[in-house]
Amino acid sequence: MTLDALDHVLPGPVVSAVRWAVGEFGSDTPALLRHVYLTRPMLRASPGEYLVFEPRAMEVADPEGAPALDESRKLAKQRKKLAEHLREEVRRRLAERRTPVPAGPPPRYDEIFFEGVAWLDHQAGSPFPVSDGELVFSPEVWKSRGRAESGEDAS
Repeated sequence: MTLDALDHVLPGPVVSAVRWAVGEFGSDTPALLRHVYLTRPMLRASPGEYLVFEPRAMEVADPEGAPALDESRKLAKQRKKLAEHLREEVRRRLAERRTPVPAGPPPRYDEIFFEGVAWLDHQAGSPFPVSDGELVFSPEVWKSRGRAESGEDAS
């Protein structure tokens, strides 16, 4: 299903969130999953529980503080101008990134390199023993303070 087809199937806020995620993460699935797993609803849930989506106090609109119609049109024009400026800045930065960087000299895999690798391996000590088993976590870990606090800024 294409992103355009989502408009007819899902609510607008959901489509916006999907479009943002595709633009932000593209095909970088591990980064997307990290973002999702560090959101407030995911950090507050235990396996088998429903996710609770609560808006933050700042995200709730204040109808009394809403701007007048003329003021909102002026703000819309300012936002549009700012968005265009930001688009141009992104285009400029992407163009700079595309400038080819000259490659450095190729690495030398000579006797000195292999002696250095051997010395580093010796400094590391003996390798970890290989073992099989099952790691078991206490159910208390899902509601631990450290887990909930680790994602407070990420949501």
